[in-house]
Amino acid sequence: MKMKAGKEIIDLLKLAHQSNRPVLLEGPHGVGKSQLIEQAADTLKVGFIVRDLSLMEPPDLIGLPVQKSGRTVYAPPKFLPRTGRGFLTFEELNRSEKYMMSPCLQLLTARCLNDYQLPDGWLPVAAINPAGESYDTRELDPALLSRFMRIQVEPDVKSWMSWASRNGVHESVRRYVGAVPDIFAATNPRSWTYVSEVLTAYEGSGRGDKRILMAGVAGLVGDTHASSFIKVYRSGDVVLTVDVVLRKYRSVRATVKGWMKSKRTDSLAGIAHGVQVELQDCDLCAEIRGSKALTKNLEDFVSDLPADLGRKVRSAARQGGALS
Repeated sequence: MKMKAGKEIIDLLKLAHQSNRPVLLEGPHGVGKSQLIEQAADTLKVGFIVRDLSLMEPPDLIGLPVQKSGRTVYAPPKFLPRTGRGFLTFEELNRSEKYMMSPCLQLLTARCLNDYQLPDGWLPVAAINPAGESYDTRELDPALLSRFMRIQVEPDVKSWMSWASRNGVHESVRRYVGAVPDIFAATNPRSWTYVSEVLTAYEGSGRGDKRILMAGVAGLVGDTHASSFIKVYRSGDVVLTVDVVLRKYRSVRATVKGWMKSKRTDSLAGIAHGVQVELQDCDLCAEIRGSKALTKNLEDFVSDLPADLGRKVRSAARQGGALS
């Protein structure tokens, strides 16, 4: 089943922990799979252990053989829990070598490995990248996969924005990500967190060579988004978000009219497209339909757009039931 990265997956992980069902999270790199597991652990106030399986060798997981009372036993590695409760997480399961995959699956599904037994209260979780041309992955045994609660994780701007606000992500990054339609189609949430760190360091060092900043951001999110982001950041230009347009349009109406006057068709098209995408949400459309204030904000926004863009937004609003 596909689910957007955010509270729903955290709640599902909590349920899996309570029901003691192993979980397999599948999603592209940078979507925040491990962070979601960690947040679920924080909510439950339990432990969180994570290891990248692609970086491990067999002794790192199986342990080393030792002689005890004339018998060979395995001394498990220190990171494996002995007591308590929590999430034991392995990343890159389907990108690891075959000789690492097999013992890990044994631990994840049977909860034991040689002389080690995973304590009750610890839930095994695996995180994998989707199979395909973009990733060098290995096929997992369908019989073993059937033992997991499998969830496909998709990036979600709203959830990331909420997380970013709580975790001190730079305001310029949050405004840009929240305003650009399909921002995670060509970039990933983790990259924008890195952009925030680079920007904070740049400002803390006294704002040096702007070309260096541009190169750093481009190295994280690509030339196209870097150019647009840096342009907005340097100029202090307003980046409208869909939420502000729908809920506080009076505060930004002058900006939209200014864009109309200066023929900023790219900016207008971007925010118009963002509103159209959000109007696919049935709950949001119902909320707009039931609120005179939200309805007026949407009507005013449509009337301020160029005629062709206005027609597209109004059509999306009618299809969703937000406007009659």
